[in-house]
Amino acid sequence: MPPRPPVGAGVLLDVSFTVLFWLVFGLSSLMVAGPVGLAVATATIVALAVRRRHPAAVLGWSAAMFAVQLLVVPIPLPANAAQTVVVYTVAARVMSARVRLLALGSAVTGCLAGGTVHAGRDRGGATGKACEQGDPAF
Repeated sequence: MPPRPPVGAGVLLDVSFTVLFWLVFGLSSLMVAGPVGLAVATATIVALAVRRRHPAAVLGWSAAMFAVQLLVVPIPLPANAAQTVVVYTVAARVMSARVRLLALGSAVTGCLAGGTVHAGRDRGGATGKACEQGDPAF
């Protein structure tokens, strides 16, 4: 087995990854959903800095932030990509089958809840009206 890198190197890598992830997905969430989107995106992304040391806790945090997002932001955010990183980290680092199944269930539930809530909010919007009027583009 190859020697493990020093703990400080892992922390620096995780923090650097988190900052880069925030610059790409956090700031784009600001453009998509304004200051509220940025706040939710930042709260979602910041946990990635400790994902390898506390994967199950970060999974819980990520699920909670997704629930908050469903309540306060009417559209999906680019920062939702963080949930993919969290689920991957749990699958790669946690040996407990129970926690892995929880991660899978969380991912599936998030997809279904996000699709249901966001689709329901669009019913009265421009897309919903175009659909009802038989617009062939929809």
